[in-house]
Amino acid sequence: MSLFWDDLFPMEGREPFLWRPGRVPPAPGMPALVDLSVKLRETTMPRGSGIRIGLGSLRLAWEAYEEMERGLIPDDAVAVVQSAGTGPYYLPDLRFVDYHGLSDWVIARNPSVVPNSERLLAHERFPPPGYLEERGVNFSVFPVAPSAGASLSTAPYALQFSPGFPGLWMPFDASSLEWVEARFESFVTAEDLQAFASDYGRLMADSEFDVYAAPASDSPISGGRRTLVYVREPCAEQDVSARFFLHMNPVDRNDLSEERREFGFDNLNFAFAHWGSRRDGRCIAVHPLPDYPIASVATGQFTERGEAWIANFALPDDGGE
Repeated sequence: MSLFWDDLFPMEGREPFLWRPGRVPPAPGMPALVDLSVKLRETTMPRGSGIRIGLGSLRLAWEAYEEMERGLIPDDAVAVVQSAGTGPYYLPDLRFVDYHGLSDWVIARNPSVVPNSERLLAHERFPPPGYLEERGVNFSVFPVAPSAGASLSTAPYALQFSPGFPGLWMPFDASSLEWVEARFESFVTAEDLQAFASDYGRLMADSEFDVYAAPASDSPISGGRRTLVYVREPCAEQDVSARFFLHMNPVDRNDLSEERREFGFDNLNFAFAHWGSRRDGRCIAVHPLPDYPIASVATGQFTERGEAWIANFALPDDGGE
């Protein structure tokens, strides 16, 4: 079970942000002051001091949890967190253990074993052996995801906590599937996503991605909407790095928005990360279809070198909805 949101964003290989002005103001002594400032940042930033952090993007990744109905998270769920501000603020029902001890009496007093030359401000204390087990850590939660597929790229379980499609989803991990089944009435797994295409879909295109048309169903993955399901196996990161194009040609052009009528089709291009999951060498994306009747669909991917693949097809028995 992955314990930390930070695992999703490893720092290895990253260079800390250092401000290096392209133009030094023409004031006496400024070049020397700028040089001193840069040297100080090079010294302090690897120790966690003076770092410019995108707090806005960090807040946006979590603040949608304010829409979550209170009581959805089990009473006995306990999570551990390295950034003990954002997650606990937006998830007040969940008990957190602060891994670095800023808000934990035991961890704060556990002696640091980090050499002085490698110390990181406020991040050099760690739980003593067995302490997390003693506290009953059994749950991990990750930033809000925009779809079931995006959730399952992050974690093995996903819970929709806002109505509609795609709604908002909570990616999470837990100590065991049995624990999850006993505490959540509705959730989806990577296996559910894999089965969705074969259970509901009709194969429309056999290309680099198999494309299935799935009718509206009661599956939480589709939320009662018609969908296209993209499946590729084996699948690597480079296979989903290029954007997907998705063009809908309606039976009646008047069903399009006013700005799209002159083109005659809807442009629903998308990034795989918004709708899809890539796990264990398999890529699956579930994209909603508009409600109006569709005459034909054109979809595929374009790379910098041009067209990677393209598929054209008509939807079966399409009458909209």
